[in-house]
Amino acid sequence: MKKLFTMMIAFSFLLAGCDKDMESLEVDNVELKKAGTRNTDANTFDAEGKYCIVVNQDPIEPLDGKQMQLWMGVGNAEAGTLVGYVEFEPGKVIIDLTDSDQDGTPDMYPYVIEEIHIHFASTDEDIPQTRNGNPIPGRFEYNITPDEYTTRYEIPVEFDNVGAIHLSVVKFGGIEGFAFYLPNDPVQVKFTYPGTNSYLEVAISGANAGALAGTYENWCVNTSYGLDPTLVYDALLYSSYEPIPSGTVKKPENFDLINYLINNYKVGTVVELKNDDCTPYLNEGNTVSEAITMQDIQTAIWYLIDGGDAFFDQLPLDWKQERVNAIVCEVQQNGEGFEPDCGEKIVFVVVPIDLNKLPVQLIVGQPTVSSVPVPCADEGGTAWGDGYWGATFGGAQWGTWFKYDAACVPE
Repeated sequence: MKKLFTMMIAFSFLLAGCDKDMESLEVDNVELKKAGTRNTDANTFDAEGKYCIVVNQDPIEPLDGKQMQLWMGVGNAEAGTLVGYVEFEPGKVIIDLTDSDQDGTPDMYPYVIEEIHIHFASTDEDIPQTRNGNPIPGRFEYNITPDEYTTRYEIPVEFDNVGAIHLSVVKFGGIEGFAFYLPNDPVQVKFTYPGTNSYLEVAISGANAGALAGTYENWCVNTSYGLDPTLVYDALLYSSYEPIPSGTVKKPENFDLINYLINNYKVGTVVELKNDDCTPYLNEGNTVSEAITMQDIQTAIWYLIDGGDAFFDQLPLDWKQERVNAIVCEVQQNGEGFEPDCGEKIVFVVVPIDLNKLPVQLIVGQPTVSSVPVPCADEGGTAWGDGYWGATFGGAQWGTWFKYDAACVPE
């Protein structure tokens, strides 16, 4: 993940829930006033952090034997958000936000940890709280601020009969958020030609790929280089809205147009044919409409980002100049300054490199582009261990606590 320091200022208002003074906590959590389970008895967790004796749970989806859940919104069906899980090991608490739906695949845009507060005590009354029963995370025994944003963190602790786990979490959105979630370090890529609905397909893998591991539609953007589909390349990934190394493409200023194209055209889109000057192409005085092909899209991308068209005549592909004209004319007219919104596609650049030449980047294969949905707006708040089903402080407050029994046997 790329740490964007500029986000710290713009996003700091969302992190106020982690202030050490109780007054700030109470004020900043007003929006969560509907939340809170109002449960007076707590669930019990075993030595692995799994639900063992469950007194509060959804009868449709029993919690027995599952890992402790971390909820932002503290237990309200409409306000609550499941952000991750808690594991226990001897002398250790593990916070994991990597796979919030536990489908076995890391979340592409997970919440990340800003601060962690943990406290274990003999009774719930011994967990720091105000006279009114509001917890005070800033006074918890364990207060951790990771050196960098992360989705997984291990904290050495001494367990006791009851505990409370409180987090400040954030999820970055928009174009800057997408750049944050892209891996900094090289990944491995393998290309397939031709793709099913794109000129190529690229399989991204490797220890650094994280949630971006998978196979994507892919398009070439620099005809000065070739690609060998039998090879696995090391590659660096860049957002199309961040500076990329000089020489990667000939017209990087046109990546807004490429993003617009990818969001508005796909194989089979019907266009009205155009001449080179963008006037309607006529057949016996009538306009003509045709469905575009994969090769039409690739040719339009090459034209917009690579410049020139001398190589087009050499392509033994199913493309037509008038269809390409239709794409290019509309994109140039409407795509200037385009920025994808929540859920629209954002283009990222795949640059095959020679790892032995780093930090100087030596491009060893044609740079290409793929796309994924752009993350939605920045989100953040506080999350609690067993936040949806746990017992609330004072019986009707916004924080939750739980019981701990290493030798717990389910009832």
